[in-house]
Amino acid sequence: MTAADLLYILPLVILAAGAIVEMLALAVRRSHIVAFLLTLCTLVLSLIALRIPWLAGAESVTPLIWFDGYAVWFTGLLLAAAIAVTAMSYGYMRGRPVVREEFYILILTAVLGGAGLVSSSHFASFFLALELLSASLYVLIAYDRAHPADAEAGIKYLIPAATSSTFLL
Repeated sequence: MTAADLLYILPLVILAAGAIVEMLALAVRRSHIVAFLLTLCTLVLSLIALRIPWLAGAESVTPLIWFDGYAVWFTGLLLAAAIAVTAMSYGYMRGRPVVREEFYILILTAVLGGAGLVSSSHFASFFLALELLSASLYVLIAYDRAHPADAEAGIKYLIPAATSSTFLL
């Protein structure tokens, strides 16, 4: 892998690094505004970094990842949607009695899984990205533990998804 190849996957690297930095920052000091700002900055930086593969054209980064026009377009669409969801969820989460900080980490990992899905060119990368996206969505569905219906919905999503992943594998 060359330095040019790393520039192609820079949006994915920024998303992964942003999730790790946010986990470390929340381990030091739990703050809703810090988690929100770190998530928003990570998503915007990743969207800006997406310009590199967009201008350069299609490239097979590794045998597992292929960045072409479709991958760039749908990654940008996922990032724009995640920015909108993050911006709208700040006010919503501020008034909720749940733990708010981990919600933003789950958004980052879900977007990373989705971006990995659209840029995968091999079954192994496809399956890993699918599982990263699915694991994030299980937790996001059952995020509010105060409502038993949310936990029930998470379990109802987990069982068919695990069964389908088993058959897929």
